[in-house]
Amino acid sequence: MRILVTRPRDDAAALVAVLAARGHETLVAPMLEIRAPAPGAARPDLAGVQALLFTSANGVRALAALVPAAAPPGTASGSSTAGVPSSAGTVPSPGLVSSAGAVSSAGAGS
Repeated sequence: MRILVTRPRDDAAALVAVLAARGHETLVAPMLEIRAPAPGAARPDLAGVQALLFTSANGVRALAALVPAAAPPGTASGSSTAGVPSSAGTVPSPGLVSSAGAVSSAGAGS
């Protein structure tokens, strides 16, 4: 089977390897390009922020590049995102977002 992979190029390699191991041919055609924040980019104002919800590993990496000091506790929408270190070496805890939008996570902090 031939499969179109539209993930960003840097994120596609692992999926392409899995698909190839299963005998599939892949065509990588990224639908977007992920770029690190530019040097000197404005840092987000996190004053008053009690927690962060990360929905992508790229978001965790971008925040870590912009906020090298400790950030508020965070939770992640999935296990891949939760596995990426955030600012100051913290790792977002895996969380679940219900259909109502409520976040549930044991390690999100209070």
